[in-house]
Amino acid sequence: MEINDLLKNEISIKDDEGLIVFDFSCYFPYSNWEVLSFNFTLGEEKLEDKKINHRYPNHNYQTITRKYGRKLSKVGYPYVVKLNDQEQPMLLCVNVGLLDNCVTLVFPIQTSLTKDRPVCKLVMQYDFDNDRFYLKTYEDDDLGVGLIPKLWYSNEEYRQECNWGEEFSQVLKYPKRIEDSFTLLYEDIITPSPLPLSSFIPTVS
Repeated sequence: MEINDLLKNEISIKDDEGLIVFDFSCYFPYSNWEVLSFNFTLGEEKLEDKKINHRYPNHNYQTITRKYGRKLSKVGYPYVVKLNDQEQPMLLCVNVGLLDNCVTLVFPIQTSLTKDRPVCKLVMQYDFDNDRFYLKTYEDDDLGVGLIPKLWYSNEEYRQECNWGEEFSQVLKYPKRIEDSFTLLYEDIITPSPLPLSSFIPTVS
């Protein structure tokens, strides 16, 4: 199967629509993974058609996957947006923790999808033990070299450990805590890069 056929076999979009593929995982190398709470919403939209499974070859990663009835996505959680409805950022809310003891991370997401570049990908990998994460998208360099990753790190130490320089990555500003809650609000706007459908690639960890 061609890589770009993965999306075609799962979901179709109209000429006035685009697609965000959320590929979220949590590194949780424990056998009692059922105690892990790992989920996301978009603003007040709950997106109930999800489950935790192991899409990656490394089963220490717990992945969020969209359900189509009894079938499961092979790419993550594809989400359809209207091309003419991208003026305002959407709020991505990621909930992670153990059972009911969770923190909610809130990120503003701004897309710029077009008819020729109707798909973008946003990867999140959360390191549970070290309470850190990165977000990643892929940019088309327009020079035929291939896709270039662009990353947002939760702290500088993590970026240094992963050895991504400033040219390809940035460290998110320290979040604001919403009063009397376990909600952390990040002010940096996350901008997933628009790509042609043929350029979509799955994540392998």
